[in-house]
Amino acid sequence: MPDGGVFELKARTVNKVIHPRDRRQKAFVSGGKESIYVEIAVRDSGIGIEPEAKKAIFDPFFTTKPKGTGLGLSIVYRIIEEHRGEISVDSELGKGTIFKLLLPTEE
Repeated sequence: MPDGGVFELKARTVNKVIHPRDRRQKAFVSGGKESIYVEIAVRDSGIGIEPEAKKAIFDPFFTTKPKGTGLGLSIVYRIIEEHRGEISVDSELGKGTIFKLLLPTEE
């Protein structure tokens, strides 16, 4: 947020069925059972993410920063995936971005 803004972090429990998806959000396995997850929502009121960039932000080495490595979000994606969770992003240019992470709980 180059000009400042609001940064918000929220957590709650949710019941949800997760359908595994690849980094570009294409489902590759159908079915699934409902489980209890911790949902962590991270929101900012920054500049948002370009629609074309949003499609690739979880890909290794994709970056929009001059000195970025493009590994941050791909590592986060892999960690969430290894824990059988889910990460999603919603963004609107000029209004901000929200990332939602779902992590499974012990049942």
